[in-house]
Amino acid sequence: MNGTTNALATTRDSAQLNRLTSTTRYRSTWTRLLLSCLGWAAPLAIANPGDAAEKIYVSYSLLERSLLVSSLEAYAKDGVPNEDLATYAQYANPTVLQNLRTALVAKADVSPITVAQFLYSPQGEAALKRLAQVVKTNSDIDPRKAGFKAIRAALILAAQDPEGLTLLNFLRKYPAKGIRIDVEQSLKIFNELQRLINQTNRATNAIIEQATAEIISEPGSQLPFDLRRRGSFTWEKQTLTLNDPSRRTAANAAPPTPQPPSAESLLKGRVYPVDIYLPNVGTARSRKPIPCGRDFPRTR
Repeated sequence: MNGTTNALATTRDSAQLNRLTSTTRYRSTWTRLLLSCLGWAAPLAIANPGDAAEKIYVSYSLLERSLLVSSLEAYAKDGVPNEDLATYAQYANPTVLQNLRTALVAKADVSPITVAQFLYSPQGEAALKRLAQVVKTNSDIDPRKAGFKAIRAALILAAQDPEGLTLLNFLRKYPAKGIRIDVEQSLKIFNELQRLINQTNRATNAIIEQATAEIISEPGSQLPFDLRRRGSFTWEKQTLTLNDPSRRTAANAAPPTPQPPSAESLLKGRVYPVDIYLPNVGTARSRKPIPCGRDFPRTR
């Protein structure tokens, strides 16, 4: 009797332990999911609508000029520079201004999920850190909002906007009152990229030169004559008409008399005209470049 009671108690304890373990695992799963969502939402939380960028500061060494974002919005809408933008428009030709208007509203056809996944990848963070050297927040902004995280938040929020990921939307979603563009730093990055491009081009040219040298050094790669020039003999053309024997109406029927192929027979593939060029031995001609295309002669 005591053994039965102990067994029932053990079974009851095991069931309670299983329920407790299952509940703990369930809560742990939801806790990890919640923390993951909070981790993705943290950069977006700092980019509230009240912190949208209002000014763009373009700096080069000790020089700095500013431009209102609202001026760019108005120009993108109606195509007419206001007083603020007209200060800079007088130094640009109409083509540059039109390109600026197009660039402000050009939409990148990407989903917010794709943008977020890339920007949270190692490659995306490396690109953001490089971009953060050029695009910075103004000095009086909370430093916690500075850096590549602000750029990432603006890009993701712009991609979620109904108007899509555009340059103008990026400026609207940027979590700071001012955006500082460091022209001097951007030129350094441009020069570095140009140097990398030049190194790549030099490496490519070296590979091409090496491959060409290997081809030339192979036996038979250099012919003793130029195939682009005529030989010393004239030639004549003969046309033969080949008939497909599988198209005969009877197994023992005699082959048909060669006739000029008709358009219908050519389409059906029953008759095959063949041009043969035969050299005329004993008659020499001057060496001239061989004509190509329509200029190629069809008779002697």
